[in-house]
Amino acid sequence: MASATKHRFEALDAFRGFFAVVIVLYHFSTYGYFYDLPLVRNASYGVDFFFVLSGFVITSAYLDKVRQNPDFPEFVVRRFGRIWPLHIVMLALLVGLEFAKLLTLRFAHLNSGQPPFSGANDIPSLIAGVFMLNGVGFFKDFTWNIPSWSISAEFYTYLIFYFCAARDKIYAWVAIAVVAASGAAMVWFGLPPHKLRIIEGYGFISCIFDFMVGSLAFLAFRKGLVARSNTTAEVLAVTMLFSMFFLSIPLQAVVAPLAFAIVILVFSRQSGAISKMAMMRFPQYLGKTSYSIYLLHFVLIEFVMSGLRVISGKFHVPIFKLAGDTTVIWFGPRLLMDGVALIFVAIVILLSGVTYRVIEESARKNFYKFDVKKLWDKGGHRRPATHIE
Repeated sequence: MASATKHRFEALDAFRGFFAVVIVLYHFSTYGYFYDLPLVRNASYGVDFFFVLSGFVITSAYLDKVRQNPDFPEFVVRRFGRIWPLHIVMLALLVGLEFAKLLTLRFAHLNSGQPPFSGANDIPSLIAGVFMLNGVGFFKDFTWNIPSWSISAEFYTYLIFYFCAARDKIYAWVAIAVVAASGAAMVWFGLPPHKLRIIEGYGFISCIFDFMVGSLAFLAFRKGLVARSNTTAEVLAVTMLFSMFFLSIPLQAVVAPLAFAIVILVFSRQSGAISKMAMMRFPQYLGKTSYSIYLLHFVLIEFVMSGLRVISGKFHVPIFKLAGDTTVIWFGPRLLMDGVALIFVAIVILLSGVTYRVIEESARKNFYKFDVKKLWDKGGHRRPATHIE
């Protein structure tokens, strides 16, 4: 069996970490100067970058394996084991927080906001969250750990990728067809009167589009269609990347992932000065822990916000104010609020290192030890001895 591409895209890992931090700043709404930065206000495009990069990396790791030895149970277990353990631990922490809210409300009469286990944090949405069904269009509101909607969408996009990759030699054409269909759906459902919100299914459609664009970008990389990059090309690529956050153009939801694919192709060569900086220790740490940063930060925000609401209500301290139509943390000068945001980001980064080691790495090792072949054969099935690593 031909091995998958062994190239390690270290420079691209750093981008993943950078956008994870930007998303933290977006969700932790302190009214400092960071709050008004277009990069922060449009942080949702960072999720699109994640999707495109994921398509690129997953295709590099699995395309040949799926083509030569279609092994669906093995593929599902590997991908499930990569994303579900951290997701379920974060969900469990939020369930614990709801119980804490229930106890403080009942016995201390302290209100921490929305009633426990209600609204977007009700039991049906909890069950859906356990099965990662919270981001594929079944709900009209974001539920529980809000960033996990994208994990849900990506997991089911993995399955679409698998069935496309199993088409073997015509994969490129199948991927192009999926990109065309999902892109057309994005245009259709992105405009009135058919406009869909992200959580209502638009996010899932965009995940499919972004992921498969990234997959096609990897095919271009492997075919050598992109010349060796240099510092000038990387500067131009970064300029194009950030322009997607600062500009507003027609059909930007479709255009931005295409731009991100070009950026990923440029940095896949890792041959310019920006790549060298991206491969330094701290950017690599952010990249390695980016998944933990992404899922952990909102859980910490929920704990912080619940505590601040209790303090504000109990001691009548004005902690929250309105910035436009959004409630933000605002109890001092804007520079002070930026300091609070940076402290929170630092805490998230430090704790993410712990969750990466304790949850992500250990779960991945355990899931990789799981003998899917043996379990499958007990059910009367027979498969080749090779399997997806």
